[in-house]
Amino acid sequence: MKDWDTFAEICGAAAATLTGLLFVAVSIKIASIAKSQELRNRAAQTLSLFGIVLIISALIAIPGQGYRALRTSGMLCESLPVSGDRYRQSGGPESQDAP
Repeated sequence: MKDWDTFAEICGAAAATLTGLLFVAVSIKIASIAKSQELRNRAAQTLSLFGIVLIISALIAIPGQGYRALRTSGMLCESLPVSGDRYRQSGGPESQDAP
């Protein structure tokens, strides 16, 4: 894993920087983005993709971690998008009956 440390740091820094720029861009054009469902979906998808790169880079950069531990944490990360899709399909908190 030592060979991948620098690569993980570069990818993580790039993903964090681009995530910050996404927030700036969305905040500048908030009125246009709020009106368009397509633009909101694109912003959310872009944020998710940058977040995935950031998480994977952080996992690779953990010192002393072997391939087995990285594989296990990678499998846990793979389950996150599936659980998020199931949450959205169920309607999220809006679908719950209010007391």
